[in-house]
Amino acid sequence: MEDEFIDLSAFQISPEDQAKIAAIQRDEAAKRKGAIRRRRQDDLFVQITHQDAIAGFAALDCPFALVWCALLYREWAEKRSAVRLPTALLRSWGINRWTWGRALARLEEAGLVTVERRPGRAARVTLVRG
Repeated sequence: MEDEFIDLSAFQISPEDQAKIAAIQRDEAAKRKGAIRRRRQDDLFVQITHQDAIAGFAALDCPFALVWCALLYREWAEKRSAVRLPTALLRSWGINRWTWGRALARLEEAGLVTVERRPGRAARVTLVRG
């Protein structure tokens, strides 16, 4: 049996073809980026900073409404109906754990959310639509 050699130069891509491939990849990446940008603009959440929400709800003495707003924001940002709100995030919004717990209980009683609690973990909250 003789050793057969494969001519690897036959498998090389010409510089012109390499340029065409690179252009196609750039175009596809730009299309994906544009699609993401358009989807975000079409699906905008309320145009308010969390600092403004915190200030407004505090002035109106509505800490539970701030919890609801935080849940809606996380659902929008994560693009899923089941979200977690870590304690550090709650604190950054000015929500203490007692307010969080009472607000969740009220929202659950109202049928707006379901809550899955596990010791040592942030509660997993699913917003109920319907």
